[in-house]
Amino acid sequence: MGRMYEALSHGRTEPAVGRLKVVHEDPTPDDTDAPFIEVGANFPAPSTAAPRKSRAAVFGIKFRATPGVAPLASAGDRLAEGLIAFHEPDHPVAREYRILADEIATQLFGLDSRVIALGGAAQASGTTTVALNLALTLARQNLRVAIVDARAERPAVAGALGLATSPGLSEVLADAVPLTWALHPTGVERLTAVPAGAGRLKGEKFAAFVSQLRRRFDWVVIDGVDCVDAIDAAYLVVREDGLHGAEVADAHERVGEHLRGYIVTG
Repeated sequence: MGRMYEALSHGRTEPAVGRLKVVHEDPTPDDTDAPFIEVGANFPAPSTAAPRKSRAAVFGIKFRATPGVAPLASAGDRLAEGLIAFHEPDHPVAREYRILADEIATQLFGLDSRVIALGGAAQASGTTTVALNLALTLARQNLRVAIVDARAERPAVAGALGLATSPGLSEVLADAVPLTWALHPTGVERLTAVPAGAGRLKGEKFAAFVSQLRRRFDWVVIDGVDCVDAIDAAYLVVREDGLHGAEVADAHERVGEHLRGYIVTG
């Protein structure tokens, strides 16, 4: 319905609060960084006002300030010990993650932005640890990386990074907050996290969410394969002693055509 300007202003000569400009009547997560302004539905103008010219309707608005962000402690103090790519980048295991990153990049050669999802063939496969170490490895290569927690039942990314659990993916998919509010700085250069959030995931909007991330990041690493719409590839994290088990076959069938390989852990 177009744009509305100067929707709210203070009547004093020296206003204590400056003018509030409504940029969009129906803001979307991609074009509302801050502040987020919600515009309500039309409602009839009061009859007692008796305006000179009839007005069919007026608009109601409400203002939501951006949430405060608590100062982060040093990344070295917050990040879990298992994130070897951060704590010990010269460790042999950290070098294996660099090889893994190169192998996946070769598979997805030619893409401007790559979106991959990692899932565990069984519980306690170490999927979150692998996803985070891979994301950290890519960020060290001067790439803009987002790590997304898409495991609503067992979220673990925020805990491993020492971050708040929300707002996150579930709030974005529910249109409760714009995407920008769910992008959490990790304290690691070029690495941003999207925690799982505090609600259930709505998979039908996941493809639009991925599309927005593609415009912001070189790599998007998703912890979880329940939502595989619009991704480029999926990988199953499998323990070596369970590589030929029934759970791996079931997971392979569930992921389907997106599956590009297995990441085998000891």
